[in-house]
Amino acid sequence: MISAMRALPILAVAIVLAGCGGAGRLSKSDYEQKLQTEGKTINESGRGIGQAKSKEAFVESVGKVQKALDNAADDLDGIKPPTDVEAANGKLVGALHGLSDDLDSVKDAASGGLKKGQAATEKLSESTASKQAQDAVTEIERRGYDAGQLGTGG
Repeated sequence: MISAMRALPILAVAIVLAGCGGAGRLSKSDYEQKLQTEGKTINESGRGIGQAKSKEAFVESVGKVQKALDNAADDLDGIKPPTDVEAANGKLVGALHGLSDDLDSVKDAASGGLKKGQAATEKLSESTASKQAQDAVTEIERRGYDAGQLGTGG
């Protein structure tokens, strides 16, 4: 009986630790909040692109967007989304990294001048990664999730 009593505090600590560390699946509302936060961060990072007055400022702004895309992808890859959007979340992670990679060509184009960089940005919506991101977000929204600024309604 005494050894069982000693085991209770250890068991209690184990139960508490099992609930910590983000190991569990996110609820629908927590996942929506995560998507909305990531979308807002990505959108805010892109404000400088349209305001850039020089190719240097443009390239710097594109770099900020790349960092935001990669951070968002890493953050979304590090969570356990609800099971009904797990596959779409995985596709979104890959697409966000792909968009970041695609922005390298935009920076390369900007080496030829600001207008060339801006023109390359406009073509991004036609990229495979962009279409994959749109498809993933559409799937998430189709399942009743509010993707915020990542989505069609944001």
